[in-house]
Amino acid sequence: EERVEKHYAQLFAAPDPGPGGRDAPAPADGRPIDALHAADSIIFIAHSQGAAVASLLASRLVREGHVRPMAGQTVALLTLAAVFHGPFPDLRENLV
Repeated sequence: EERVEKHYAQLFAAPDPGPGGRDAPAPADGRPIDALHAADSIIFIAHSQGAAVASLLASRLVREGHVRPMAGQTVALLTLAAVFHGPFPDLRENLV
């Protein structure tokens, strides 16, 4: 849940002014959440422990109306995670 909150907060953060500090012009693309609102398609991609975080984050963004699949936005979630038994190839259970 902590990782979901961290990534969620980053979507609403103001753009980093870059190496010039406050005096540098702000990037033209704005906050990341603005890009999500304007997007026709959104693809969430994650690996390993990030698979759960991406799933929870995507769910929250849909629930709160920031991502709108019912309004025509195409949304995809691609994750890859596996169970690894390390040096115990004979271990047949995924839960210990």
